[in-house]
Amino acid sequence: MVHRLFLQDSSCLRQLHSYHSINNVVYIADYQGEIFEEEYFSGSASISSSREATKAKENYNSLIAADGGSSSETTTNQDANALCQSNTDASGDFTTNGTSSCYIGRTFTFNDIILGAEDIPFDSSMISVTEVVNGGDHVPVTFSDARMLNGELVITFNDDKIFNAGASLNEIRITNNISVQTNCTAKTTFTGPDYSKLAEKYNDENNVPRPSHWSGWILSPQSIEFWLDGDSRIHERLKYVNRNGQWIKSLLSP
Repeated sequence: MVHRLFLQDSSCLRQLHSYHSINNVVYIADYQGEIFEEEYFSGSASISSSREATKAKENYNSLIAADGGSSSETTTNQDANALCQSNTDASGDFTTNGTSSCYIGRTFTFNDIILGAEDIPFDSSMISVTEVVNGGDHVPVTFSDARMLNGELVITFNDDKIFNAGASLNEIRITNNISVQTNCTAKTTFTGPDYSKLAEKYNDENNVPRPSHWSGWILSPQSIEFWLDGDSRIHERLKYVNRNGQWIKSLLSP
């Protein structure tokens, strides 16, 4: 998959160079054609991708299987394990010991966002947390702590949040539709070349030397035709012809 990589600076985003990502590894070609690897992590996540939510979904699927599968009308195991469990209820760690299809707690763990050093609290401006409410409104969600622990982003909210994978009437509390996004001020783990020096070396953007191993093409079209779709099958065809450096427009039959 081909992407564009952007470097965060004072203008928030600046195109850096092309790269390919395969299995969470980014293969980057720098301005000299050298290729190097960086581990790739997303800058956003939803509550459904947290480790706690993943465990709740795994539990729910196991409970469905224990009740005879998705086509069975039996819900005995699902109902018996529907009530939300906290880390305390699950011997200290829901992601390891939880048996319910619902998790409740202030702490959620995300393994697809990587920020900063281990076990150091982040400034709250580094990440943005929002919740979708009232059918579409995005409202900010406050949190008391966010840090990397064992290579994962752990966020501690000011109050309990819920992820409920189940559908039992024994637990009708619904999932908090929360998303986490890194901000433009956040420092990522990108450790590639320092491209700021290029602006100093090549300060004339119209006179940047082409690397010897690069090739290119110059396209000099002599005519260009545009076809504009219209309602009721009334179309418009425009043709431009370059005559001595001047583009002459003509209207063609539909």
